[in-house]
Amino acid sequence: MRVLVVLLALLSLTSCKEPSLMVFCTTYEEGQSIVGFAQDKSLMLLVLPQSLVQSAINETGFSAFDAIEDLLDMPLNARFTGNTALLDQYREIATTLVVNTKGIEDRDKVDGRMRLASLSSGAGYLRKTPLKDTLASVVGFEDPFAFLKEYTQFEVFDLTDVLQTEDFTDYKRFRASFAYYVEELLRYQRRSFNR
Repeated sequence: MRVLVVLLALLSLTSCKEPSLMVFCTTYEEGQSIVGFAQDKSLMLLVLPQSLVQSAINETGFSAFDAIEDLLDMPLNARFTGNTALLDQYREIATTLVVNTKGIEDRDKVDGRMRLASLSSGAGYLRKTPLKDTLASVVGFEDPFAFLKEYTQFEVFDLTDVLQTEDFTDYKRFRASFAYYVEELLRYQRRSFNR
């Protein structure tokens, strides 16, 4: 009987394993960097302003990707470099897709989460169009629609208008706070998205 109880306890501990996390980053020349956190069926994006990335580069002496790893206090599983002009083009196309499919008349009310959800829901059809190649060159994935189709829940935190240069003049202090912020976002992602 004791063996059965111990076996059940061990089995329950192994089933409580934290979901695997894939962290990827796409940097854009003279633009923001986008960090993605993918786990289970949720995809969360964090848009970092160029001024923050440049401050991290200056403080650490690392390349952009290594500085972002240092800032996040976690390793990146994949690194991509994208084209800013294509990113802007993608946003316009994805916004039009949301406006046309969701009936939202005011384009300013379309956010990153809506764009990702629309691209994901239309992935089966959209992957047969030239948009696949445009999106691939923006995010770095060879087949971005196959990637997006794996996820059902999306969240985008755009920090480009939130963080000001003076927020991270004391880089070491800011880095500690920022790493904690990212940790809390990941906790939120696990709790909220995986219900």
